[in-house]
Amino acid sequence: MASIDLTLLRTFNAIFETRNLTRAAHELCVTQPSVSYALSRLRKQLGDRLFVRTASGVEPTVRAEELYMVFARAVSEIDAAVDDDFDPATTEKAFRLCLSDLGELTFLPAISARMASEAPHAALEIVPMHINDVREWMRRGQVDAAVASIDLPGLEKRELIAGDRYVCAMPGGAGGTGEEMSLEEFTNARHVVVDQAAGHDQVEAAISAHGIDRRIVLRVPHFSVLPQVLPLGNLVAIIPMHVAQTFAADWDFDIRELPVSVPSFDVSLYSQPADLLLPATQWFMDLVAETAATGAA
Repeated sequence: MASIDLTLLRTFNAIFETRNLTRAAHELCVTQPSVSYALSRLRKQLGDRLFVRTASGVEPTVRAEELYMVFARAVSEIDAAVDDDFDPATTEKAFRLCLSDLGELTFLPAISARMASEAPHAALEIVPMHINDVREWMRRGQVDAAVASIDLPGLEKRELIAGDRYVCAMPGGAGGTGEEMSLEEFTNARHVVVDQAAGHDQVEAAISAHGIDRRIVLRVPHFSVLPQVLPLGNLVAIIPMHVAQTFAADWDFDIRELPVSVPSFDVSLYSQPADLLLPATQWFMDLVAETAATGAA
């Protein structure tokens, strides 16, 4: 088999990561016919269809799945060899970080400020957390890093940022701050529940395991709306302690301990495998890890 040139490897990786020939062409800054021609060459050289058309784009074959990590690592090593002079002060690279809305509230201000200081020409894009998709986003290279409060199997846990636990937040005056709610108070309260896709489904699983039937009167997609909605209906929400304290600093909130045992959790930074990280991405990971750890303290 003839050797495969670097352009074909980049094309393969772009198609694999975007699952779409048009988007792959956009990522590579070439025309779609160029991508189609490159794919045709790859199919001939590798003796496999590689990608099968679907209603939304293309899906990789089993052979393509096997080849992706090999090709991604090869391109990464080549790029690292020629990109060892990365300078954050002059780079115009766009970095993509996956955060929940709680992550945005807790970590983004400090991360954004430090990037503005150290990499003033770089761009930062925040990808909203969807816990069921983040592994695939990372595998495809759609995000450079993710900060999550649950384990993400298949991804490399770069660094523990903070540990936390869950408490009940409610309008001020509804109960003494620091006191434990009785089980009767907890079950009779009017609860707001946040979409589990935000990455905090472990607390809902723990409550269910205790066989507790709550009065859930409102479901919302994001934690950040809670300061506005809790006082309006005398509602209660289960949220991480550091977020409850952040909210309480600006809003009249009481913070109560849960009446049942719920496991504490860690907030960690995830990335692609270390041997796939380019110098630019490595720098970004270091910045996020250091800044987020400081912000969570």
